[in-house]
Amino acid sequence: MYYTYFIDCFLAILAVWLLCLWLFYRPVPAPFSGYPELRLIFLYFKAFLLVRMGINSGIPDLSEKELKVLELVREHWPISALEVAEHFSEDLSTHAHKKRHSTNYAYYLKKLVQKRLVLSKRVGNALIVWPLEAEAYRAIHRIISDGGLR
Repeated sequence: MYYTYFIDCFLAILAVWLLCLWLFYRPVPAPFSGYPELRLIFLYFKAFLLVRMGINSGIPDLSEKELKVLELVREHWPISALEVAEHFSEDLSTHAHKKRHSTNYAYYLKKLVQKRLVLSKRVGNALIVWPLEAEAYRAIHRIISDGGLR
């Protein structure tokens, strides 16, 4: 656990250091260069996410059910525990069944949050989750909508 945390910190510091080097020591670009520097930043960011999320080394310690829930979250985000239960065709006819299945799938969603594969937010009593990749999409959109990096 500490070893993985150390690697994550090291990769984050390395990514920030490379970005700073690139930003401060790059040559002045032509007025319109087709945004090659933006492509480089996206490649660094993508590589960092791939290593950070464990795609290159495999996702550690996930049960079969956690893998199914993670795949569902990546396909249909944002999603709540009850929506996950609906997808797996659980019986949600009574309040007791809803509570039971909501608690059951909230447990698996919390485990995925602890393993930093998804992000979560509480809306009332509902636990809403979305994949970590969605934050990368947000960051890319924010960079593009702000006019890129200058």
